[in-house]
Amino acid sequence: MPEVIPLGYDGTVLALAGTMKYRYSLASERGPRKKNQDKGLAEPGLGLFVVADGMGGYAGGEVASALAVEAVAELVARDQADDESTLPFGYPADVDPMPGLLDVAFRAADLRVQERREGLLSNMGTTMVAVLVRGRRVALAHVGDSRIYRLGSGGMDQMTRDHSLYEELRAAGSEVPPIHEFPYANVITRAIGAQSRADLQLLEVTAPMTLLLCSDGLSGALDDELMAKILESVSPERAADVLVSDAIDAGANDNVTALVLALEP
Repeated sequence: MPEVIPLGYDGTVLALAGTMKYRYSLASERGPRKKNQDKGLAEPGLGLFVVADGMGGYAGGEVASALAVEAVAELVARDQADDESTLPFGYPADVDPMPGLLDVAFRAADLRVQERREGLLSNMGTTMVAVLVRGRRVALAHVGDSRIYRLGSGGMDQMTRDHSLYEELRAAGSEVPPIHEFPYANVITRAIGAQSRADLQLLEVTAPMTLLLCSDGLSGALDDELMAKILESVSPERAADVLVSDAIDAGANDNVTALVLALEP
C-alpha cells in the first residue's frame, strides 16, 4: 500500500501512490432531511474514492448506500491484495482491466443490495460514483444521478451523464423544460439494487487534475460556475467542507455530500 501521511485535517491525507500524489477532502451533511442517506468513502491506500446516494424509504436508502460502498471497497481491496484472485463476474474483453474492476465491483454492490431487498427494505437502492487511481491512470464509474466533475481551464466539466428520465429524454431529442420545471426531475433510470450496469471511463493524468464526486444534493444547490470558483480558491483539504456548507446555505433540499480529489503526477 502507498505511504499515507496525515496533514492534520480530520479525514484528509496526502498519499504517495507510485507516480501519483493525491490530496482529498470528504464532507457530508443531512441538510433538511431527518437522516443522511448519503455515504462517502475515501481509501487512499486503495486509491479508491466513492460517493453513494441512497433511496427507498426512511431506512432503505441509508442501508443501500452503506451496503454498496462496502461491497465496492471489499472487492477492490481483495484485488489489490491478490491480483490473481478470481472475480465474481467477468467483464467484456474490450474493457480495460482497470475500469473493468470497477464494473465488477458495481455489479457486486448491485447483487448485495438486491439480496437485502425485503420487507421495509424492499424498494431500496442507491446511486453511486467511484474513482479508482492506479499509477497515472484514473478509472471512473457511475450509476444514477450522482456526478463526477473535472475542474478544467474553462471551468467545470461534467464527466458523467445522469441516468435520469430528464437526461434520457434530452438524449433522445425530446423537447423538455428547464429541469426545475420538469415534473419528474427526481426519476432515475439506473440504480444499484435494480440490476443496473455502470458507465465507465478511463483517464490518464499528465498534468494536475481536480475531480469532484458528489450527490445530487450538491449539484442541485450550486451551479457549475460557483463550484469551480470554490475549487479554484480553496485548498483540496478544505474544499469539500466549503462546498457542502455553501450548498446548505443555498437551500439544498436533500442530503449533501462532496468528495474533492486533487491529483498531481
